[in-house]
Amino acid sequence: MKDRIKLYFTYFLFWYAFFVVGRMAFLMVHYEFTRNLTFGEILGTFTHGFQLDTSMAAYLMVFPTLLLVVSSFGIIKVLTRVLNIYTYLVIGAVTLLTVVDIQLYKYWGFRLDTTPLLYMDNTKAMTASVKIWQIILITLIISVLIFAVCRIYYSLIGSKVRLLKSKPLSVILTLFLFALLIIPIRGGVSIVPINIGSAYFSQKQFANHAAINPLWNLSYSITEDDEKRAKYRLLDEKLTEELFTEMHRPGQTSKILNTDNPNIIILIIESYTATCISALGGLEGPTPEFNKLVKEGILFDNFYANGNRSDKAMTAVISGYPSLPGSSVIKYAQKTEKLDFITHELKKEGYKSSYFFGGSIDFANYRSYLVAAGFDKIISMDDFDPKTYNSKWGAWDHIVMQKLLDDTPDTASRFCKILFTLTSHEPFEIPTKPYLKGDGDEILFLNSIHYTDESIGNFIKQAKQKKWWDNTLVVIIADHGTRFPGNLSESEPDRFRIPMLWLGGALAKQDTVIHTFGSQLDISKTVLNQMGLQGNKFTFGNDLLASGGSGNFAYYTYSSGIVMLRPGMSIGYDPIANDFFEKRGTITSKEQNEAKAMLQSIFNDFSKK
Repeated sequence: MKDRIKLYFTYFLFWYAFFVVGRMAFLMVHYEFTRNLTFGEILGTFTHGFQLDTSMAAYLMVFPTLLLVVSSFGIIKVLTRVLNIYTYLVIGAVTLLTVVDIQLYKYWGFRLDTTPLLYMDNTKAMTASVKIWQIILITLIISVLIFAVCRIYYSLIGSKVRLLKSKPLSVILTLFLFALLIIPIRGGVSIVPINIGSAYFSQKQFANHAAINPLWNLSYSITEDDEKRAKYRLLDEKLTEELFTEMHRPGQTSKILNTDNPNIIILIIESYTATCISALGGLEGPTPEFNKLVKEGILFDNFYANGNRSDKAMTAVISGYPSLPGSSVIKYAQKTEKLDFITHELKKEGYKSSYFFGGSIDFANYRSYLVAAGFDKIISMDDFDPKTYNSKWGAWDHIVMQKLLDDTPDTASRFCKILFTLTSHEPFEIPTKPYLKGDGDEILFLNSIHYTDESIGNFIKQAKQKKWWDNTLVVIIADHGTRFPGNLSESEPDRFRIPMLWLGGALAKQDTVIHTFGSQLDISKTVLNQMGLQGNKFTFGNDLLASGGSGNFAYYTYSSGIVMLRPGMSIGYDPIANDFFEKRGTITSKEQNEAKAMLQSIFNDFSKK
């Protein structure tokens, strides 16, 4: 009987120790964030992560404990073989997921959840951010770790199981041990079961992320769909509606176009973050072409991405539709079909629309969304010569931009063309000589931004020679920001601040800066209102060029929360922890309720679609 008790607790401690070592590895690999934590905060990642670690360990013990129950009646040899095979398989899967989680955090800034499943249908694109040597190295590391952990398991547990004796009376004890697992699984004996929020203890989001058990987080996100997880019932519904309406109270549009029927070109630039653009207070050097163009157009200098991934940018720009934390409406084809689209509104006015992308549109449900948007023409990587591809994603940016120009004859009119670049995505390959020496990720990123910036400059120079230029509005924005330069945290406002620059002969003004706060959600409404079409359908956006309205705020989501910004203030809310983790400037209960009202309104609308 003592042997079974010892085996039970040894197996439990084996998995708990695995998760502790995994957290240590996470902290060491991401030392650039760990070094900003105090000793107490580092220790807190283990103490506050304890419940999730023990909960996950208990889940993994359910089947082995059942085998212990059965072993009371004999067939020890068979049960030993079954237990060892089960454990070896679990070790393989858990080790793989742990290493993948550590690697993905470098790029995504949040712990492992169901997000990668969105990209499983396109493994080429899914691995495009990783170099071949990295895949080989990671595979080798995972193989070595699996072998080592399996050896440790066999030495401590696997070799001992076969020594158990058949003792029918021990079934009472093992059944009790089995029932005991419910305590760590639930996170204790309280009425409320454990949740991710139990790991949150710090104002530094990285510390909270380090405390999360990635396997528990993944399991939770798989078993709970977005609507069950995101119970954003934060305020009284009447108050929510009142606040949301007031936040989007319309004003009087100030016309800055010299025509009601401009041709429209929207360039969405991969990771074109404000921190790289000196005209927006960023680095000197990476974007000389953009800095020149600022003098020729209208710059919005308090503009933000709606989310941290390209799919969130797509729905924000074209549909004025926001994202929920850790989710994207583009994942649900049945919901995207019910969205409003700027392309639909323009089609009513006789516009033809085209979408240009050098990569695969079968990535992240892009195809179903673009079809629902009603684009008359969709250009993707299959429309380019493979000789123009980089090694990972697809056609180079300058090739795609040239395709748009070639596809637009001088006589073209009433067109809307949206182009999405990709070269400045990891692994940051470029077809030109780099302007910075070195091979670190940040330097490679800056070189890729410099190349894309040069491509933008050349595109605008050629576009100016076209007859349609005088009647065209060009909007240059980014899909999202990035942690570079400076290794910004996941929720940091500077990570989401991006440029929006309006250019073209359709502008009645030049060399102008608009200081109004806004985001990608505001683009469709602002453009349509300039055309006299009234973008009232796009209820989550504001007109950035209207006076007398209530707008002047930006809103964005990341994996587990939201941030709202107004002049002189920002407020971050994490619905999992039910806490305002970021408060800058003067924050009152009104601002707190506005942040909650925005999130609750999005969830209400999302649930109805």
